[in-house]
Amino acid sequence: PNPSSALQRHAYPLAWACYNVGVTVSRLSVNFVRIRQVGLLSAAQALNFALWFCEARAHWLRNMGDDGYALMLLWMVWVGCMGGASYSNCCYRINHDEGIPKDVRNVGIPVAFGLVNVGIMIATATGLYLNCTILRDE
Repeated sequence: PNPSSALQRHAYPLAWACYNVGVTVSRLSVNFVRIRQVGLLSAAQALNFALWFCEARAHWLRNMGDDGYALMLLWMVWVGCMGGASYSNCCYRINHDEGIPKDVRNVGIPVAFGLVNVGIMIATATGLYLNCTILRDE
């Protein structure tokens, strides 16, 4: 596609910024709202993945022009909120859950941090693979 507006030409960095706004807001929110069922956040992230996959194949939002791009940016704030809330609530639970022994808590955060990075690497590799195969523009 030939981007016709500044919003469309700069969609990627704007989406990245919107994602980070969502992450920041949701990480701060753990001080006020705690989510004990972090599996619900994981389910929301899986749904986001499926919907973004559909968007990448069909381009139904992108084809709406600037309105569709604006919706994608709002959606990226939501995606950031889900990721940040999941991360911060997991870390909070590791540090404060009475069911986790204190000696295990000291190990929990570094292990969680390492697993998050493994997940990021797997997601990046998967994204690269999909972009070079079934999501490739013909």
